[in-house]
Amino acid sequence: MKKIGLITFHDTTNFGSFLQTFGLYKAINDMGYICKVLDYKCEAINNTELPLKKPVSFTLRNIVKFILFEPIKRKKYIAFKNELNKMMNLSERYDKSSIKFANNEFDIFISGSDILWDLNLTKGDTSYFLDFVDSDKKKIAFSTSIGDKWDGKNLEIAKSLINNYDMIALREKESIGWLEQLTTKKVYSVCDPTMLLSKEYWNKYAKSSKMEKNNKTKKYILVYFPSEKIINEAKEFAKSNNLEVWVINYGLKLKGVKNIRPCFVADFLSLEKNASLILTSSYHGTLFAIYFNVPFYAYLRENSHNVRFNDLAKKLNIEDRIRDNGTSTKINLKMNYNLINEYVEEIRRESLQLLKENLE
Repeated sequence: MKKIGLITFHDTTNFGSFLQTFGLYKAINDMGYICKVLDYKCEAINNTELPLKKPVSFTLRNIVKFILFEPIKRKKYIAFKNELNKMMNLSERYDKSSIKFANNEFDIFISGSDILWDLNLTKGDTSYFLDFVDSDKKKIAFSTSIGDKWDGKNLEIAKSLINNYDMIALREKESIGWLEQLTTKKVYSVCDPTMLLSKEYWNKYAKSSKMEKNNKTKKYILVYFPSEKIINEAKEFAKSNNLEVWVINYGLKLKGVKNIRPCFVADFLSLEKNASLILTSSYHGTLFAIYFNVPFYAYLRENSHNVRFNDLAKKLNIEDRIRDNGTSTKINLKMNYNLINEYVEEIRRESLQLLKENLE
């Protein structure tokens, strides 16, 4: 039985990162392989994702922020770690100096999803390009994301590494053109790993939430990754449609809305599943709105990786659900989910088939 090592952003307090890790992990194991998530520690990702042990600096502002917000982040991280250990098998702990020893355990290595190939984000950590893998091992990139287009030194680094892959499949179609200029290999387009699992599976997961019973009885707009524009539009629509505004918010409490701080993955899924409308600037917040067939609008953010939203909208023919700072059209709850679900199923089938063929 082939053993597969999956490297991605798994050690996190981000719901999307956890869910995409689990999606690919479960899909591979469901095919009959032995998959483990490489418990790799990237210093740059740890610094941005994990709870702080002390204030960034001992200014009054940073001390207050640490006291107010770090306890909830730590509680969330503990919940994630427990769920990670319950739902997935992890390898031994690796860092940049020891990751090469993973070759002793695994036959195939996969760079998973999330923006693994953004060298600015990882501060130049090339382990996510599988540079540590021996030449006789199979190397696959599945649903990997580049983020913003490489340039300068990063372009030269990436170009030298991507040609060592046996198969490359990206999450965003637009990125395929960038990569094909750097390699003679065929580059495929696949879905986000969360899409590899069925709507029925995610529904079951959401129903395990302790919040599910309460959420089902309420009528609310869910805001995830709030901005002033999103909050204002949510309040305006809620007022005229007899809805509450619930905001997933780990910062200072916002006025005129219900502030929610879910720590458990099932709670996040339940909040999405039972909403009457979702307004979000989160990519995975958008995806789970689609899986649960909830009306939504996705808001583009400045200086963010908006290519993933635009690519998803084109694939599912839902460009009208993407909003930017200039969008002022009225919110409309009507969506043709019969057609959208057909697109999702087709993309899921194609992505699973490509994954299966390249693991065999």
